[in-house]
This record gives sequence, C-alpha cells and structure tokens, in this order.
Amino acid sequence: VSSTFRASSAQCAWLRCNNTSSSNPIIELIEIPKPFHNKVPKPPAPPLTETPLIPSYNHVAFLSPLPLSTYLPSLSSVSSSRFSKELTILQPPTQKQIDREIWEMAYVQGPDSTVVELLYKCATLPDGVGVE
Repeated sequence: VSSTFRASSAQCAWLRCNNTSSSNPIIELIEIPKPFHNKVPKPPAPPLTETPLIPSYNHVAFLSPLPLSTYLPSLSSVSSSRFSKELTILQPPTQKQIDREIWEMAYVQGPDSTVVELLYKCATLPDGVGVE
C-alpha cells in the first residue's frame, strides 16, 4: 500500500507496482461502506454520466504525462483528428492531496461511452508537511 485516503465516506488505498519501466501501475482499492452491504439485492454503482462526482466502482485510470489542463485539449484534438469524434469531459480537472502527493484528476468519456479517469501527479510535499 503506497497511499491511503478517503473518497466521500469510503476509505481508499493505492497499491503501486514499482518497476523500472516508465509506467508504474496503480491499483485503487475502495472499501464499500457498510450501508451498501446490507442492501439486497445489491444495486450496481450509478453510472458516472448520471452522477458526475461518483465514478462507478470499476473504472480504468491512466497516468497523464502532462498537466491535465494541457493534456485534455491535446487528447481531444487527437480523438477528433483520428476518429472524427470528440471526448466528453465528465468532470474537469480537480486537485486532491493523497498522503504527501498532490494529484490532478479528471474523468472523460470516449465516443464509445467508456469512462476513463486521468491522473497527473503535480507535486510531492516535503516530509512532515500535509500529512495528518
């Protein structure tokens, strides 16, 4: 476990695979709050398109090589020129502190309705700063 944080009432953790390649995958674990365990039958997570601040429990996230304010227009331009289709920004970039790291996050939807979370690590705070 490399980081723990909260998303609304759920506790979350990131597991990172530290390897020597340029991409270090992150697996995000989300604890489902107890009220959800008691519901029968269990409803599916609401689609992101209906509740933009609540992604479904199962979604794909990619690390962006650039700040999202730069990367999103570039990505949209590539989608438009290659596929003649625009990306839909479901949640514009927002910042969140996770442990000592500041992350920028955004959700986009492709022309095929696939929802993707984009992440960009903005900064790492010095030891002893920003961690409760």
